[in-house]
Amino acid sequence: MNNPTWRHHFTPECYLKNFTTDGKLFALNVTNLLKNWKVVPEEKTPAQISYSKNFYLVKPVEFPNALTLQAPHELYIEQDVFRELENEYEGMYQEIIQEPQLSLEVANFICKFIVHLKLRNPYHLENTLKKQKSSLLQQAIDSIVTSLEGSERAHRIPPIAVELAKALVFEDYNNNPDTAMNMFQSSLANRFQDPDGYKVFQDALLKCTWRIFKAPATGPKFLTTDNPGVSVGRDNKIYNTRYHDGFMLLFPLSKDYCLTIDDYEIDSFFDTANNCKTVTHLIATESIVMEMNNFQIQKYKDLLISTDEKYLQLLAEANKPKGE
Repeated sequence: MNNPTWRHHFTPECYLKNFTTDGKLFALNVTNLLKNWKVVPEEKTPAQISYSKNFYLVKPVEFPNALTLQAPHELYIEQDVFRELENEYEGMYQEIIQEPQLSLEVANFICKFIVHLKLRNPYHLENTLKKQKSSLLQQAIDSIVTSLEGSERAHRIPPIAVELAKALVFEDYNNNPDTAMNMFQSSLANRFQDPDGYKVFQDALLKCTWRIFKAPATGPKFLTTDNPGVSVGRDNKIYNTRYHDGFMLLFPLSKDYCLTIDDYEIDSFFDTANNCKTVTHLIATESIVMEMNNFQIQKYKDLLISTDEKYLQLLAEANKPKGE
């Protein structure tokens, strides 16, 4: 990929290219549509969408500490953390759409990739980290203090001094506009560096039932967004991420395939000792494809993405603000 170094894709090209026809797709900017702007589906290549200028650039830190990301270079997130997963994706994609049984390596990779796309997306930064910054920061400070409690030096510090230090650190970082972004980048880097960084998600998803739906040859086809995948809860609410206590995850793999993972029925055949994960392959009806697409469009960042220009145009008409 010969992208300029400032073009940082939050939805990677390796994923988006599976929603193209002859290398092109159509993108509808719903965010602008809801601002009453005149918006139509635009023909694009994967390289032309779902990026932000220098979005993952790591800022140098004057005084490094446990609450800041220390990276070997400023493009560490973009070039190191992302590249490994993206380079492997195409081979894994081909296997999951073709095989009724996946190796644990492939199944674990798919889980990791799905969650990774969520954690790297600006939607996660804006709607989770920034909104929950104070509570997440307090958890991080408490965790650091707990990890130091066993040291000899810590025993010499009066408890009141510890609490005062915690309060001062919290106030300093809570008022820092860069804190949420630093949490965002640190999470991506730490999970990349830790072999078990995604294990809690992988364990939750692997025990569930996996199905792959294939769209009818004559259409309609699956669409995606610039924030791929949603979870439908037992309460029928749509969640950006939910992998426990009653959920169905819908993740469009391409215009032709959509993966569902749900815990309504635990996979009784799954056993790590067998080193495989069973996937049921099904043919979707037109109504199933449309229903899945309707779920997907609930949690976008800005764009709905499809090979079908007319379908996106219909969605644009349906979602125009009233009075227009």
